[in-house]
Amino acid sequence: MNFGLPALAVPGVAAAFEEGDLAEIDLATGRVCNARTGQALQGSPLPPALREIIGAGGLVPLLRERGYLD
Repeated sequence: MNFGLPALAVPGVAAAFEEGDLAEIDLATGRVCNARTGQALQGSPLPPALREIIGAGGLVPLLRERGYLD
């Protein structure tokens, strides 16, 4: 997570995609959609604290932003 690489648990996602398909991912809701087929799958959303780390570009940038690091 420190490098901003989220992992979602989405049952059936491997079967919903073929090589080269684009995924539309909503980390707040856990929804993953295949842009080619329109098939949507529901997974577990990321907690707000983890989305905040990703939004800041990682843990170190978030801590700098909050004034904890020089």
